[in-house]
Amino acid sequence: MREDRKKAGFIALAAVVLLLTGAISAAAAARRSSRTVPREKTEEGRKIIAFADSVVALADAKMSEYDFGAASDIIREGAEACPDTLVKGIFAEALFRSENGISLRGQCEMPEVIARRRFSRDEFYLYYPLPDHSWHRLSVADSLYLDNPYYSEPAIDSLDYEEAFPKEVFPMFAEDRMYFSANDLYGMGGYDLYCREKDELRGTWGEPCNLGFPYSSPGNDYLFLNTGKYVIFASDRSCGADSVDVYVLVYEPVPLHYRIDSPAALRELCELEPDENPMALDNGEAMKEKEPVDEQTARYFAKVREVQGLRDSIADLTGRLAALRDEYVLADDRRREEISAAVLGLERDMPALNVRIAKAGAELQKIEMEFLVKGVSIDPGKLAAEADMEIVGEEKSYTFTKKNPGNTITVRAPEKEKQ
Repeated sequence: MREDRKKAGFIALAAVVLLLTGAISAAAAARRSSRTVPREKTEEGRKIIAFADSVVALADAKMSEYDFGAASDIIREGAEACPDTLVKGIFAEALFRSENGISLRGQCEMPEVIARRRFSRDEFYLYYPLPDHSWHRLSVADSLYLDNPYYSEPAIDSLDYEEAFPKEVFPMFAEDRMYFSANDLYGMGGYDLYCREKDELRGTWGEPCNLGFPYSSPGNDYLFLNTGKYVIFASDRSCGADSVDVYVLVYEPVPLHYRIDSPAALRELCELEPDENPMALDNGEAMKEKEPVDEQTARYFAKVREVQGLRDSIADLTGRLAALRDEYVLADDRRREEISAAVLGLERDMPALNVRIAKAGAELQKIEMEFLVKGVSIDPGKLAAEADMEIVGEEKSYTFTKKNPGNTITVRAPEKEKQ
């Protein structure tokens, strides 16, 4: 397969390698020109850069098809054809992105897709399930401010945030996690989605972790909102520059990860086609809160959800392992290699899940004992059902409702200190 990709990469490069034809012959003339002219502005330099840009364009086309292996081969062939130091960084950056895509194929999730809708880039955020007037435009070009205590953190949304993470945009918070977009970390191109977890003891944010497929893509992905029931984010992976698609997925607290090597299968996953939606659900329901409960009952809800999520994950993992082993019996040698790799990946997840469910089960029993000591009567079945509804609910569809923006906030530049 690698040989085929290399052959394809060589053929693709043939279409642009002619750009180098005049570069070598022009080198002598360029050297005779003024030594003060930056090399990238000479005729030789421009031709070499044009060649590198053409190679990267071919690789980007492959990455847009999720064929990161072919993209890497094209970039390597281009770097070998033109080892000039002037474009070494261009090839290195492109190869870094394609190799990141290859690496992220091993941590794919398969979430349930509730809805997808296309909006104008200028106002897509108004269709998020946040309170009316939450979003305010600032009197600074292309700047927004989210005034919502649940999903913003003033100390880090202000200048402190900009100083700490200058190239991270749309920070959104969910308990001890911060979701954001960035285009200068280990992504595949454009803005990818990342998560940082907070260290409560130190009061600092941890290292960023790419959310992987299908959340991140070779396009631009941003504004990731976790409501505790759904996850919602926007992406231009499938549309033009003036639009974005907003996706609504079921939130899975304990997701399983899979390896997907096939470019076609990976692209299909990232298209995020909605499942059948027989009924409509208004945005307000996504944020609807239940009647207030005491802290201990709330802890019980959370722990029941965690245990049930772990049990479901183990059951799903066991079922997938059984299906793969059945398929292995009749598969050819190539498919058996793929199945073996998938089985090993799933088997690595099982011990950690068993440890987590044992720990969560012990914590759940401890809470139940606390209820008994206090003489509180509980109905585990009823509480478990309510906990389930809090995450997923019975509806499978979603209606987008446009919210009104808040007033524009005037931002004045700080006055310079008088000397």
